[in-house]
Amino acid sequence: MAKLSELGSDVLDFLSIDLQLESKSLNFKFNEQSWLGGIREMHIPGGHSFFVLMVSPEKELLSSAIKIRDQSLLMTAIIILLTIPIVWLFARKVSSPLRRLANEAELISNFDFSSPVKTHSMIAEVDALSTAMNMMKSTISQFLSLIHSLAGEQNLDTLLQRITQQTMQISEADGAVTYLYKEKENILEPSFM
Repeated sequence: MAKLSELGSDVLDFLSIDLQLESKSLNFKFNEQSWLGGIREMHIPGGHSFFVLMVSPEKELLSSAIKIRDQSLLMTAIIILLTIPIVWLFARKVSSPLRRLANEAELISNFDFSSPVKTHSMIAEVDALSTAMNMMKSTISQFLSLIHSLAGEQNLDTLLQRITQQTMQISEADGAVTYLYKEKENILEPSFM
């Protein structure tokens, strides 16, 4: 039987220098290349045993796994690159109504009630906030209008009538009553309904 050094393989010559005959796995470098392999003892009838040596470059053994890894990395990179613009567009779509509501809040803080809040969102909470801001803007505007009209009114009956009507309108009530306090009698008396 031929020895490893007689088989004419540089890698086997390299292994034969240090090789111990026992079942084990091999992992070594040869000519700047990683190699994997193993030695297994095989028993045959008659009390004899042989050792089987298998070695292969790691690159050849793992070529399919490396190819799959490289393809997976490429697909992951492509998916990430495709989702970035989608996420950006979605974020803009979500944040745009919030920016408009912030602008509306700025207008309210400047006492600009000239236009209603017209912000719609696919997010229910943002839509509810828009509706609440619109109602608040309308209510503040109506109260300011009421204050201005009341400031110039000289007739008490007309003033009470306006207060009652405006209060009903602002609160969206079906009816309202204005009471006057009579100090001498310590009672509230309905003045206008």
